[in-house]
Amino acid sequence: MRGSFLNGARYNIRGYFGTLYTSLSKETARREMARYFTAPPKDGFVEASILLRLSRVVDLTDKRLLHKAGVAWQQLVGAHYSITQEIGLRAWENGIEALLAPSAAYPAEQNLAVFLDNQRPVWQVALTSVSADE
Repeated sequence: MRGSFLNGARYNIRGYFGTLYTSLSKETARREMARYFTAPPKDGFVEASILLRLSRVVDLTDKRLLHKAGVAWQQLVGAHYSITQEIGLRAWENGIEALLAPSAAYPAEQNLAVFLDNQRPVWQVALTSVSADE
């Protein structure tokens, strides 16, 4: 979360709270990285698979929910973050653990923005694999 805390991102506000940005598939994660990093970090990337069990997740891929909230799908995947950061702030303030959202880099797929600050004792997190890409 350090990078998102220091810089801000789609669902979090810089210097206020951080978010762990994950993708539901490796291909989506790779496309997200390619979209936001024009050059790889000096030490390369680390790819990890994790298993999360969460209880309070808002599904922003639910078109009925978006309609009810007055949010257009394009606002979730567009280049401007004012709406998404507002959604993230309200979710974080209300103890939501994560947001399931469409991927801006691969719109047919989904990402999970996890608010680790809202972790509950019942959370289960398991690291299932790690590989380095240099």
